[in-house]
Amino acid sequence: MKKLIFFTTTILATSMAVALPYQITREAELVSGGTNVAEPGTSTNQVVTRTTDGIYTWWVTETQSMQPGSYTVYARIALAPGVTTPRNFGFGAYYNEVNISTQQTLISNKAYKWVIVGSVDLKEVGKQLRISDWSAAGLAVDKVAILKDISIEAEAAAGGTVITDLNASNQKAVTSTTVGNYVWWLPATNDMRSGDYTVHASLSSADGASHAFGGHIVLNGNETPVVTRVVSNTGYQWYPLNNFVYTGPSQSVRFSDYSDAKLKVDRIKLVRSTPYDENSTLQSLFAGGRTALGDREQVIWRGSLTDRKLKDPGRVAVVQVNANTVYAYFRQEIDWRQGQTKTENKFDLFMAVSNDGGRNFTVSPTPIITRAGTGLDVLVDPSVVRRPDGYYMVFEGGGNGCTWTSRSAFSADGVNNWQFRNTPVCTTNYDISGSVPNYFVDVENGNQYLQWVSVDTVSLIALQYQATISSLWTGTLNFSNTSAMQPYALPRSSPGQWDYINSGSGSVMYEDGHYYRVYEGATSSECKGQWGLGIMRTATPSTLSSWTRSSHGPYLQAAKADNCWMQYPVLAKINGSTFLYYNYGIENWVDEQTGNYNTLATYRHKLIQN
Repeated sequence: MKKLIFFTTTILATSMAVALPYQITREAELVSGGTNVAEPGTSTNQVVTRTTDGIYTWWVTETQSMQPGSYTVYARIALAPGVTTPRNFGFGAYYNEVNISTQQTLISNKAYKWVIVGSVDLKEVGKQLRISDWSAAGLAVDKVAILKDISIEAEAAAGGTVITDLNASNQKAVTSTTVGNYVWWLPATNDMRSGDYTVHASLSSADGASHAFGGHIVLNGNETPVVTRVVSNTGYQWYPLNNFVYTGPSQSVRFSDYSDAKLKVDRIKLVRSTPYDENSTLQSLFAGGRTALGDREQVIWRGSLTDRKLKDPGRVAVVQVNANTVYAYFRQEIDWRQGQTKTENKFDLFMAVSNDGGRNFTVSPTPIITRAGTGLDVLVDPSVVRRPDGYYMVFEGGGNGCTWTSRSAFSADGVNNWQFRNTPVCTTNYDISGSVPNYFVDVENGNQYLQWVSVDTVSLIALQYQATISSLWTGTLNFSNTSAMQPYALPRSSPGQWDYINSGSGSVMYEDGHYYRVYEGATSSECKGQWGLGIMRTATPSTLSSWTRSSHGPYLQAAKADNCWMQYPVLAKINGSTFLYYNYGIENWVDEQTGNYNTLATYRHKLIQN
């Protein structure tokens, strides 16, 4: 006999004045029908898995606080470690122990992400709703959630003729005997939150023949491409139509269509790609901009260096080691005022350790990578990725036949025995550079990517570039001019945009099927103009042209112009939350020669649902 697990309904809480749409979220291990195992990096470091076909989750909720309507069911799910072939997740929903929905979803992703696994149409409420599954072995489930869709009966948004149809949800549908418009809907955006949505329409053919339905979304008066579905079924079926990004209350949304005659439309709904979840906050930053930023916190650096004064750290690479420990990596310059001769740009790389979740760091007194140890003239602005075999670093360094270009290093434990390995990008002309590199790995296929910025000192333009590499340790891309780099360029913004002249250093993180890149931008490639931070994303990082900018750029902007006031954004995942770190000057700029080295400081924001 199957074991029933009962829970009272909890609605996702929010600090916003307007409540979020109705949602229930469950940690999988609390509604487990399989085996609970430890899995670092998941929401509670536990997931549910199985070695035989069967039930992963089994949860029951009362529906008294719910409303009739359309709901989407999600699972934060992945293939279990070591599993390489796709597996089926078999969703089932039961109202008062009567099956009302089933769906099979093929899971192929190795990294955890929210996946839509089912939908539920609640025609009434008041009795128990059970959500469970019967699925293939070899999956791992982190969380499950059910979220109420934003929906409307077609007759309430009719552009065609309203008819009686006993098979429709409200026994009414919209049809047309001529080519034209069936529905015209302005969704109530107060029920929406920034993020990714898909329009679905419940459609049928009036005569059993094939007819085309053309869905159309207009955002702030701007038309998007029509999405066409050919319908021949005589019973109603849901068809996915237009995908769009809702950017917030200032955005107007209109859905309409231009379709063949002899169709019937029952309902329309907007379905979010993910539920509201603390693991999905990069989507919030991309779609909603600054509203996804929590309170600003200054990062505190404590301790002293053996041979120099602690100064502005520049870009800070932040890596969580375990639940209690976070490492940071950064540059430090020799204090030329200690001697008689000014020595510009003489940097080594240092590290610091935090035991409070990345807010307060204690600096190690001696460098981890030095100019003397590498033979380079300068080492600055590291980016570090922790992989199963150790810590991979890329940084900017000059010397050994290359100008300011991208270098790599490795340490098994992130602290000791850092080894300088290679020069992945070498520029041989001081008119260009391979500056401020960052490195990331495709979570699904293991492809490795290096990104860098080239500052063209002739055109005074700074742009972003990306290369697919087989390893940080082998091969070098050599460039002598900007034209040779062009095949590696990421998409540039339009003329007149805030980051058209300078689209600079960045940091990449994966979330729910997308790779997000935060970056610095400015109206000047020098320490002039207006500086700020932007974000772009792609689902296919191997395709350079697929990187798409958010419309919320810049989501942070320096309060003062004509200097490098805001730069070096870095993303870090710490105990399940995503943080944005960056370098920012709050006070007026003071030249180094006055002795003030604290005008630029490190700050961070926790990303939140907006």
